Amino acid sequence: LTFPPGVGLRLPRTASFDLNSHYLNLHRTETLYGEVYINMFFADPATITTYAQPVFDVNVSINVPPYQTKTTKAIFPMSSSGRVPAGKEYHVYSLSSHMHRHGTDFSVYLTMNGQDVVPKQLIYRNIDWDDPKFQQYDPPLILKAGQGLRFEVTHTYDDAPSASSPPLTFGLTSEDEMAILLGYYAVK
Repeated sequence: LTFPPGVGLRLPRTASFDLNSHYLNLHRTETLYGEVYINMFFADPATITTYAQPVFDVNVSINVPPYQTKTTKAIFPMSSSGRVPAGKEYHVYSLSSHMHRHGTDFSVYLTMNGQDVVPKQLIYRNIDWDDPKFQQYDPPLILKAGQGLRFEVTHTYDDAPSASSPPLTFGLTSEDEMAILLGYYAVK
């Protein structure tokens, strides 16, 4: 992740990190060891004029019966209305997604006043749950007053043991599913 000149993240001295790396070994033929590294680069605070904020929006309304495919939708709440407030502009620097193995499509669309723009405008798409696309916008994606982002995630529950199995729902284990929009933006 890199930001344009003058943009940075503010990390308080007391900040803590929750690094939630997880790995799924579906084949169980050999041990899979996970390793994660984070390299942080610090900027002179005098050079930062804009502070980015994280996008971390979770859609927990996943409910897919066995042998079915369903799509859930959510609006990224950049404000309580889900759109950029009047007199503001949002600069989106990056987007990514997180879903588990039943996730088959994660798409983000531009909205205006809470509705998809016509024709639909795709901003981000990922179809690979285990290697999600990390999209950086250079120049940043600029959202003007009234605009916003809507994301939809498709899950296919095609490996249930029987038709009477419980539905696939949001949860924290590798057998559950997730629909999380990630990224960074700044209010201008």
